[in-house]
Amino acid sequence: MTGGFLLYDYGLSTLTQYGIEVKSSSRTRGALVCRTEQGILLLREFHGSEKKLLFQQEVLNADVPVLVDFWASWCGPCKMFSPIVDEFAQEHQGQVKVGKINIDEEQELAAQFRVMSIPTAMLFVNGQPTQTLVGVQPKARLEAML
Repeated sequence: MTGGFLLYDYGLSTLTQYGIEVKSSSRTRGALVCRTEQGILLLREFHGSEKKLLFQQEVLNADVPVLVDFWASWCGPCKMFSPIVDEFAQEHQGQVKVGKINIDEEQELAAQFRVMSIPTAMLFVNGQPTQTLVGVQPKARLEAML
């Protein structure tokens, strides 16, 4: 997962779910460090107000557009959409940040942005949601949002 991906509280099970084979992992200063074929991923564990601060910094205060994929682990269409989002992130690195938010773990954010169905892709520009796509979408629809 490259291309400016924000990893919100992802754990080993989430990486495995998305087909990322974790060769080894360790904990360092409250962060989970995973060594993968794609390189080393640092997955910091955020709690309470830290999560809100991270969202504020990485999405609402971003100097580039941010595409956020709202998803859940039990959602079949989300699993279909995830590789499309990953490919989009890799191809548009530097132009847009891409993040994923698990709605089961971040119910407050899902409610704040009125996410009623998943997957939902929401584009934030200057801290404001400007466009929303609901359901599995082709990469071209994501590109059209830019």
